Amino acid sequence: MFDYADAAVEAAMGAGARYADARVMDRRHESMNARDGEIEALTQEGSVGIGVRALIGSGWGFFSTADLSVEAARQAGAQAAAIARASASVPGADLELTPVEARTDHWENPVEVDPLGVPLAEKGDLLVAATKAMKEHGADVAMATYDVWDTTKWLTSSEGHRIDQRIRECGASMEATVNGEAETQRRSYPGIRGQYGTQQGGAHVVVGRWPARRASRRRPGSSSPLRSARALTPPTSSSARSRWPSRSMSRLATPLSSTGSSVGRPHSPGPPGWTLGSSARCDSAVTS
Repeated sequence: MFDYADAAVEAAMGAGARYADARVMDRRHESMNARDGEIEALTQEGSVGIGVRALIGSGWGFFSTADLSVEAARQAGAQAAAIARASASVPGADLELTPVEARTDHWENPVEVDPLGVPLAEKGDLLVAATKAMKEHGADVAMATYDVWDTTKWLTSSEGHRIDQRIRECGASMEATVNGEAETQRRSYPGIRGQYGTQQGGAHVVVGRWPARRASRRRPGSSSPLRSARALTPPTSSSARSRWPSRSMSRLATPLSSTGSSVGRPHSPGPPGWTLGSSARCDSAVTS
């Protein structure tokens, strides 16, 4: 993969750039959804491509392509330089980059169990069990889902950097809906606005760190089995309390983690950032 990145940087410099870097990314994604005790969907996808940045004068240029070949990489580098030159046509002071020591390095986050290596049947059973538990405790509609991402990146720059990294991430969440006489209440745990994490009532849960093979059958700080798990102590603030599970929702199970694949990543979650040095893990359990 470094060959493609090198070709892109060389082409950008040859086209007049005074600085250039290129990143090749290979990403796999897997996701599974369950509803009311049945698996609804499985997504498995992958994507690969290269992105190039070039600097000419005060103008930056960026170009990317999903065509991973040496020729396509060279064209991407040249195109990035052309865009940078066009950007530099707007008057502005030249940018001065901070000197940084060139590094050759490798990094990957520690993982005890590869979530993509866990059998689909095992992950599906966890989702189904979570939705069944919610139904048994009063939910009219119960849903659970997990996502797994496996991303490898290679970076080279005109200043001599050659760095590669691999990040494996996983997370899961569930949601229960109860229909009452005058209202409908929906509660999710622990997914909040697309992020696999929540902080309420003094407890902090990071689902992206749950072990894939032993995906949470227990609530934080308890040895109680899934079906008897109770919600965390409600927060004291009125705003937070309004989002807390109502009486019929106070016994929700705490779910799982797993893997999948589909093109395009959300940062839908988000998992986590794509920057070098990310510390997301899939090997430690819920913390409080």
